[in-house]
Parts: sequence; C-alpha cells; structure tokens
Amino acid sequence: MSPTIYLFRHGQTEFNAEGRLQGRVDSPLTPLGRHQARRYGEMLRGRIDPSDLAIFASPLGRVRETTDLLMTAAGLADEVLFDDRLMELSLGQWEGLTIEDIDALWPGALDGLDRNEWLFMSPGGETYEDVVQRVTPALAQIEACGAATCLIVSHGVTGRVLRGVHGALPRETAIRLETPQDAFFRLTPEGCERISCDERV
Repeated sequence: MSPTIYLFRHGQTEFNAEGRLQGRVDSPLTPLGRHQARRYGEMLRGRIDPSDLAIFASPLGRVRETTDLLMTAAGLADEVLFDDRLMELSLGQWEGLTIEDIDALWPGALDGLDRNEWLFMSPGGETYEDVVQRVTPALAQIEACGAATCLIVSHGVTGRVLRGVHGALPRETAIRLETPQDAFFRLTPEGCERISCDERV
C-alpha cells in the first residue's frame, strides 16, 4: 500500500530574498523562512500518525534547518534520512548569481525563454531529464519504505519534478508547477492536494 506523502519546500532563504539563484549553493533561512518552517510543523500536527512515519530530506543546509524547525513545531523526534537525490537542481556556473549577473556574463542566454525553461540550461548544470533520473528511484524507494506516512523536505525545482513524477505529468506542466513556501502538498495515489499555511485561512 502506498504511503501518504507530505512534500515541503524549505523556508525562504537570504538568497531567495535577494533574488539569487541557489542550486547546490546554500544560504541560511531568513526570519520569515524560519517562521514558514515552524508553520509547516504547526499545520502538520493532527494530520499524521507519528507512530508510523518516515522522514526524508535533502542534505543541504537550508533544508536541514527547515526540517529541524518543522519537526520541533510538529512535536516529532524521528530520525531523518538525508538523501542526495533530493537535493536541488544543480545550476552549474549560475549558482549564486542574479538574473542581471547572467545577462551580463552570458549575453542573450535567456532571450526568448521563460524562467521555467532556462533554469535547466545553465552551463555545467542539470537538465530536466537529469533531475527526473535521480528523483524517480528516490520516490520509488520512499513509496516502498513501509511507513503509512512519509515527509519529504526538499527544494523548489526538485519539488516540482517530484510532483511531476508522482502525477505522471508532462514536462511542460511539471516545470511550471508552483513552488510555495507558505504551503505544502499531500501526495496520494489519487492525486496532489495543496495545504495552505496562511494564518488567515
């Protein structure tokens, strides 16, 4: 029987706030990002059975920080299984840069493309197919872990691809899925449910 999976993106980071591309480069959570991570945990309380749970996460620092805050707020003390396959899309030579930096250093590289497309075209970075190839077996292993509920704490682009693989979505749909930091997703064999963490809801 397939588990219910809750998929989270890390909270806002300093690079997010500055408009810098992150990829595998790390930056710490902002005060808002730490608040978002705690809200994840608060919203998770009462939704899961902590006695039959497995937690998987990217090993990057911003996800580790998010996971710690989420688990504390949710009252969880489980072991986290860190998996390199859940890391963010590698952006090669563009990591740590702004769009303005890329335009200056690679004139015309982004012309005619929206952000969802050019993220997969960085020099030395990963393609969409590369990410699919690494997350597909990771998701299959998570689904076969035997727990009734699984938490995955990952990243924006990787989270899109995970949802795309889970829902058998075409590439053009998957790369344009939203990547919120004030909501998370409940994945079941029946589909994908968005759960808002907006305190006004």
